[in-house]
Amino acid sequence: MWRNAVVAATALCLVVTVAAGVRTSRADFRDTTDNLGSLFATGTISVGTDGARLDIDVRGLEPTTTVEDCVEVVYEGDLDPVRVRLFSDGLRSGGLEDYLLVRIEEGSSTGGRCDGFVPSQVVFDGTASQLLARHRSAASAFSSWDAASVGASLSYRVRIGVMDDDRAQGLETAFELVAEAAL
Repeated sequence: MWRNAVVAATALCLVVTVAAGVRTSRADFRDTTDNLGSLFATGTISVGTDGARLDIDVRGLEPTTTVEDCVEVVYEGDLDPVRVRLFSDGLRSGGLEDYLLVRIEEGSSTGGRCDGFVPSQVVFDGTASQLLARHRSAASAFSSWDAASVGASLSYRVRIGVMDDDRAQGLETAFELVAEAAL
């Protein structure tokens, strides 16, 4: 009996050892590699000015006075081509918009601000209230052009005057021109 117990214990140890050996000697063949060359990033669409902003701030405007300022709109993104649109945005209505005459010309400029400005076309000529009513979003922009590459630009000259109408006295208004670039 003792002998049977030793044989049984030895057999059990052998089975456990074989099972452990099989388990630990099991081999998995694997191989992996990384593909670090795949990078995904979105492009950018950016439009700006030539470092200046259209800044016409006149107090005491008279019917005989016309003021002007120029700005160059530059496409600065890295997606080509994009559509650049200019439109107006109403900031503050104080009644003067019905008497404020606005003329916007598109063209090119060889100097700073309005120096050397050469108009190619008039893109708006009317009152500020008409500008705000007709061209208040990119969908109804008063100017739209394709920027075929980074650095593409157009210059704009804005001339402001006031009608010779007594009802314009003491009124004010404010609006801005917005440049938007989109695919």
